[in-house]
Amino acid sequence: MFYRNWIAALLWMPIVLAITPATASNAPSVIDEIRQLEHERYAAQARGNIDVLRSILADDLVLCHTNSRCEGKVEYLKGIESPSPSANDIRILDLQVRVLGDASIVNGQVALTRRSEGTSVETRIAYMDVYLKRDGRWQLVAVHTNLIARK
Repeated sequence: MFYRNWIAALLWMPIVLAITPATASNAPSVIDEIRQLEHERYAAQARGNIDVLRSILADDLVLCHTNSRCEGKVEYLKGIESPSPSANDIRILDLQVRVLGDASIVNGQVALTRRSEGTSVETRIAYMDVYLKRDGRWQLVAVHTNLIARK
């Protein structure tokens, strides 16, 4: 019986390997490309560079903020354009990228610093981004953020 199970497993192995997605998409160049997009996105957000954000964000983006409010690309960009207090500095503290074919999942942490009237307030956020490769380029389609509790 033991040998029969091993033989069955060996016979199924080529089929399983054939239908399992290759991990070649985790090549450093793809991971580096996604990492670069994350750095560009946060720099553009801190500077209010709408053109850069518009090119990275998918039209069907869903972005859920730390207050549980979700919005699309148009609403998000309006918020960046408005003169309300926003992050003056955004530092990426942690950035992990997993590439799964034409999808990429990013888990990370950022520190947002807001300066107003001589004081600075830092907020730390954990986030998950989902990128899809569409028409030969990566686009950010989903963002979910959570506040990191202060110690």
